[in-house]
Amino acid sequence: MIDAPRLARLYRTSGASNGSVLGPRPSHAATALELDVNYHLNSKTYPTQEPSLRVSREQAARNKERVIETADRLFRERGFDGVGIDDLMAAAGLTRGGFYKSFASKEALIETACRQAAERSQRRWDRLLGREEDPLATLVSSYLSMAHRDNPADGCPYAALAGETGRRERPVRGVFREGIEAAIARLSRFLPARGPASQRERAMAGLATMLGAVVLARAVDDPHLSEEILAAARRALLTRESSQTP
Repeated sequence: MIDAPRLARLYRTSGASNGSVLGPRPSHAATALELDVNYHLNSKTYPTQEPSLRVSREQAARNKERVIETADRLFRERGFDGVGIDDLMAAAGLTRGGFYKSFASKEALIETACRQAAERSQRRWDRLLGREEDPLATLVSSYLSMAHRDNPADGCPYAALAGETGRRERPVRGVFREGIEAAIARLSRFLPARGPASQRERAMAGLATMLGAVVLARAVDDPHLSEEILAAARRALLTRESSQTP
């Protein structure tokens, strides 16, 4: 890019002047340069790289979002420690060098990916609990299903990663705390207080039953036992509610 003001100053201080902004041409080869600089000086417009910089920022933002989306799925499928930066970036179709342009560390990415997963999980719960007919049964049946058990990459981040989160740094654990509190609040609207148990207590017990059942169902190597665990948890939650409905 031509620095037109600087070139003009250099020509003026040479002592030459013939009415042109730049003074007399030193040679035929300078004609194109003189015309170009004169044009920019007279029009007060200068070349800029802003369009290309804007495209670069947009691409960087898309790349970052792609990394977060890929990490979100891989972390739930393989766990935090089961996904290295090289594997993650390869799965996202990017090079390793691009990782540190967007994230200070892997822990920073884990925090961001967990927050996104938590927000997505809350939206899914809201859709299920928004059903007019028996919303609690809809949520419980979906959560404690074999489809959810068999697809951790698309499932609940708490059931997939709770066991590992306790060993992470505080920001990641804070994201999980916020998500668990949000889940308790949602469940409590459908579990009214009964006897000494408050809505919050019953919601915490229900959430623990749901999470624990999915964790155990995924852990055992016996498909029949796995299905029994899910079915028992469904009955414990839904039968108890239907029997206590006035």
